[in-house]
Amino acid sequence: MSSVASGGPGFIAVGSAFDPEAVCAADEYQGRVWSSADGITWSAQPADAFAKTRPTQVLAFKDALLVVGASGSNEGDTTCPATAQAGVDLWRSTDGGSTWQALPRSPELANAAVSQIVVASDQLLAVGAVLGADEDRAATWTSIDGTTWTPAVQAPNAPSLVTAAAKGSVVVGFADDDEYPLAWISRDLGANWYEESIDLAGPTIEDVTMFVESVVATDSGFVAVGDGCCIGTGSLAPIVFASADGTEWVGTPQPSDHPEAMRRIVSIPGGVLAVGIETFVDVEADPSRLGGRSWLSTDGATWRRGPDLPELGNGNINALAAGSSGVVATGTNIIENETPAPSGDTGVRVWFAPFDTFAP
Repeated sequence: MSSVASGGPGFIAVGSAFDPEAVCAADEYQGRVWSSADGITWSAQPADAFAKTRPTQVLAFKDALLVVGASGSNEGDTTCPATAQAGVDLWRSTDGGSTWQALPRSPELANAAVSQIVVASDQLLAVGAVLGADEDRAATWTSIDGTTWTPAVQAPNAPSLVTAAAKGSVVVGFADDDEYPLAWISRDLGANWYEESIDLAGPTIEDVTMFVESVVATDSGFVAVGDGCCIGTGSLAPIVFASADGTEWVGTPQPSDHPEAMRRIVSIPGGVLAVGIETFVDVEADPSRLGGRSWLSTDGATWRRGPDLPELGNGNINALAAGSSGVVATGTNIIENETPAPSGDTGVRVWFAPFDTFAP
């Protein structure tokens, strides 16, 4: 599962199955769709529309659900049947995720990679990159219907944008950069982008490598989460990045005795919830440290530990969504040196928690 959203009967999730025996690159992934009324019991939905695709995100937009994903191949393998050019495709469902219609691909999204689509005012804003022979360059696009996309007038000067959030006409995003997680802001719904600063709170630490994974808009501004190396006793510390208006960002490392990283953040009643993992776990030495982690805040500034997400193993958290009654998180357990996987263990993990789980 690569993404989950509130919608349909309660929650909709999308992802893909990988075929290790596929000969052609375009045949390696087959899209999947799941739905759940309560976040606990999940059912696989017909996924014919997602054959030979890799859905990466599902989101609600106006009165429909949209799925964004990748299809086609740019590997140029002459031994395989001709396939569509690699690029980004979208699908729409107007019946809660029961059936899906492929939208015409926009030429602007051919040879592109979309990291995330957010709703900005009454538009869609996609962030990602245009793939180049020499290097990838960050790009953003806007659309009113998911079919026709308009590129930014002035895109961020970075390799790619990996996450974004919108509040009114203000959109913030973070760049995928090997040396620094550049913050960017647009005050005109993604048409023009400008670089902003990120400062690390506390004592000056040299040679800190920071990564931003996810950002959300709140009543008091914007809050992002990620991690930084090498900080504190755990070396890899979870970090919260906050800004009142999207301009000046301050990163605050969170207390941690072991290497941990925040991966996703979502607004919930009364505050915000972040989920993540402990990394570099020595399973044989201390198996009790396996599993996901959560953090809670009422204002985005002061944080406390939330409940753990057990049985994740040494895997990762990759999606988070708040519904009408609670929160769903999804992840994937990494099964090492076991092929095929143990009976009944598909590697996919899903958790549900009602909102009162996170009460102080």
